Amino acid sequence: MQRARDRLERALDRLEAAAARVPVLTAERKALAEERDRLARALAQMEAEKAALRQATDAAAHRLDSVIVRTRGALDRTH
Repeated sequence: MQRARDRLERALDRLEAAAARVPVLTAERKALAEERDRLARALAQMEAEKAALRQATDAAAHRLDSVIVRTRGALDRTH
């Protein structure tokens, strides 16, 4: 009978210890979710910046091609 009571007390102690960790784990879970959301927003911003840079690079390349064509045309007319 004493063994069963001891086992029950140990089980209750473990249960109380687990219950005490619940708020901590909940807070950690919330913090991790907030960090995940922050990182997702940062990634979305980086993707948008990457797309804008790609568009700007394409536009600059197009302008450079136009300058090269005009320069070649001007050189051909002078020779």
